[in-house]
Amino acid sequence: MITSASLLAAGYFYWNHPSQQQKRYEENQSRYQAEYLEENIDLSKEIREAIQQGKVILGMNPEEAHAAAGQFVYSITPAPEHGTDYNPLYVIYKQKENPDDSTILMTFWTKAQFNTETEECFTVRFERGRAVSIERKTKELEPDALGNG
Repeated sequence: MITSASLLAAGYFYWNHPSQQQKRYEENQSRYQAEYLEENIDLSKEIREAIQQGKVILGMNPEEAHAAAGQFVYSITPAPEHGTDYNPLYVIYKQKENPDDSTILMTFWTKAQFNTETEECFTVRFERGRAVSIERKTKELEPDALGNG
């Protein structure tokens, strides 16, 4: 099983060794997408097709966006019930079953989102567990060696 942590690790190597690791990252992402679609048979047709195309669409939850676009960096304003000592990945992934008042920003780099030859950066804003906006970023925004955008 491919986990979020392994995709993040694959992403780290992808950004630091693009000529050596790009193919491995893309293969891992394709396997993760296939496994996600197989394990989540109750997805709407629209969301299923978007994931297959590697695109994030409005209305997706953070887990679906991850399945569609792969590695990401994030920023969270947690709901009050999470307090100050919270696990941000728990907050992100609990939105699927138990959306709350957390605001989550997930930033991705893909070719598929805007049908481009080169990877484009975009940030998705989630409120109440659903994507409410998708904002294309400028070309200058690139992740650093630790994957921070």
